[in-house]
Amino acid sequence: MLSINTNLSSLIAQRSLNNSTLLLNQAIERMTTGYKINHAKDNAANYAIATDMTTKIGAYQVAEDNTAMGMDLVRTADDTLSVISSNLNRLRALAEQAANGTYGKQSINAINTEAKAIIEEMYRIKNNAEYNGQKLFGKSPIDEGNVGASGLEVNEQGFLQDVVKRDTSSMIKMESVNETTKLAKGTYSISTADELAKLARMQNAGRITAGSEFVLAADIDLSDYASGEGWIPIGGNNGYGNDNNRFSSTLDGNGYKISNLVINSTKPCRGLIGAGKNATIKNLGIESGNISTTNGNIGPLVGLNYEKINVSNCYAKVNVTADIGNSGGLIGYANADGVGTSNVEYCYATGEVKNHGNAGGLIGAGTNGLMVTNCFATGNITTDINGGGVIGSGSASVDNCFATGNIICTGRVAGGIIGNLGDGSGGNRKITNSHYTGNIIGAEETGGIFGNIGWNYNSLLVENCYVVGNVEGTEMVGGLIGVLDCGNGIINNCHFVGKVSGQSNTGSLVGSDEVSTQTFKNCTYSGGEPAGFGNAVLENVQDASLNISLQVGINADENSQIQLNSLFVLGGLKDIFTLGLQSNKALSIIDNYIARVSEIQTNLGSIENRLESALEEISTHYENLSSSRSTLKDADIADVSSEYIRQQILQQASATLLATANQSPSLALQLI
Repeated sequence: MLSINTNLSSLIAQRSLNNSTLLLNQAIERMTTGYKINHAKDNAANYAIATDMTTKIGAYQVAEDNTAMGMDLVRTADDTLSVISSNLNRLRALAEQAANGTYGKQSINAINTEAKAIIEEMYRIKNNAEYNGQKLFGKSPIDEGNVGASGLEVNEQGFLQDVVKRDTSSMIKMESVNETTKLAKGTYSISTADELAKLARMQNAGRITAGSEFVLAADIDLSDYASGEGWIPIGGNNGYGNDNNRFSSTLDGNGYKISNLVINSTKPCRGLIGAGKNATIKNLGIESGNISTTNGNIGPLVGLNYEKINVSNCYAKVNVTADIGNSGGLIGYANADGVGTSNVEYCYATGEVKNHGNAGGLIGAGTNGLMVTNCFATGNITTDINGGGVIGSGSASVDNCFATGNIICTGRVAGGIIGNLGDGSGGNRKITNSHYTGNIIGAEETGGIFGNIGWNYNSLLVENCYVVGNVEGTEMVGGLIGVLDCGNGIINNCHFVGKVSGQSNTGSLVGSDEVSTQTFKNCTYSGGEPAGFGNAVLENVQDASLNISLQVGINADENSQIQLNSLFVLGGLKDIFTLGLQSNKALSIIDNYIARVSEIQTNLGSIENRLESALEEISTHYENLSSSRSTLKDADIADVSSEYIRQQILQQASATLLATANQSPSLALQLI
């Protein structure tokens, strides 16, 4: 039908022209963007899937950058530790060099000067190491120098305090006294081993008047008294003695040393002094020897003391082995008997101690009223029960002391400073300004400062102390304290860096606080839970672990993160100057720090390997997602260009036919 009102041909041509134009524009868009899906209307399902893939691809790109930065951080830390390790190796070389007896005072001073500079440089490097403002090894109060023992240094004489030697020329010589009669109270000089042995015989026979004073006038070698049973002690030869033959006088070493103290005995109360009462010993060094007994109350300086004892500026370098308890590197049993205060100050011991109970690096056991200040012990401890770096067992107070020996306690109760604080009998106890650097392997009730505190304490103060090392036990194990069973107690500004392991009731600060409520204030620890069990109150207590979280994935879960704990402290390294750089223990301490650096570097190496693996995984995910998104979204240009040409031709055809169709109404007019 020919009509002038309706041009159906034109409408058909217009529709075809619109469709071809729309498809042509779509082809142009796809060719210019490179995507076949540019809008949700293009393919709603695939558009949503591709959008999600795009988000993940962007996340993987960020994760790749994060992982690369994490590797840079780890490598920076590792390189810094390599510098510290080099300094430690140099420090060790200096210590080994200083141990050679061919060096004089001036040479040793020069070695110490370099060693101190090296340590200060290590502190500077460690404290300033950072990456993008992130501290790499943490900043601990331990390394800031405001906790732990300080100011202790063995002088050239071998003592902690300088000794001004007394003139003994006007004193009565022991060789001149009559051994068969009771010695009048007075001051006597001792210059030889025979004179010292004479004092022992007279004391054991009850012929020494209490309150006398005996002053060494020379170094004494006891080699002539090393055979058989060895040295017969001054006082209590047959055991615990009595008031008549217990040493109740003053022994002034006058800055001299006794060497080759050898004891092999089945009797109790063995030492230079076997049994004493109200004894005073000062300015005396015991340089070498060995004590082995099948009994108890053993110490190189004093085996057992009754009532009060005052020991100052003394040291011992003697190993002690006993079958029974109460053995110490200096004193076996410092008994105060509740009649006053027993003081042990400015003393140290370096020998190993082995027994079956109450073994201490300095003192095996003590009773209420014992005060230990400005002392240290470096010997390893092996015992069945109550092992302590300074004191094995005893209700003592300790200030400005430290211990470095490893402790093995096969039974129960071990502590880096005191093993068992015992029964306080209503007293107040303080452990202040002290530290322990070593490793403890115990069983029940094991702690870095002390293992157990018993009943009857009115109060306990543990302040400004730290522990660096590993504490291992079975139950009731704490980085600072194993068990608290006392009255009110405050543990303030104390810090633990290391690992705590146990089967139950294990905490990085305290293992068990069952009976009472103790307050831990301003303390830090390195990982884990601060308290294993109990009622401990925590005030401003922080986990000082340097837990750097490296984001290596695209999600918020733990599978997308790698945790790095690179907390490292140098606290305790300066103890080598207390001991003397030339001492064997200095080498041991340096070796421990070399091992710690190596352990951290090993951990960093494993983290770096994980980061490399994560980086490879990220690349794989990125490639796979990009390929999948390309399949969904990318345009096939060859196909689209063909479609473009086809639609262009159709557009041209539609336009031509539309022009022809538009002429149809004019044909109808020709018929009129």
